[in-house]
Amino acid sequence: MQVSLPVAGTSATVKIVAMVLVSLRTREPAEARTRQAGADAAPTQVWDARSRGPSPLTQRQVTALAG
Repeated sequence: MQVSLPVAGTSATVKIVAMVLVSLRTREPAEARTRQAGADAAPTQVWDARSRGPSPLTQRQVTALAG
């Protein structure tokens, strides 16, 4: 499974396995901490969504998606 992580105003696509590695594209420790917080949220949201499973759609949502 692949997920896009926000890094330095762009997105980096990474493959999720036992460990996710991505460059934060900075050498400044303070900036790295800030970027790491944003990048860490994306896989967490993906894993949470996968554990919850698909959510049911209302009739209005189905109609909107159908066009």
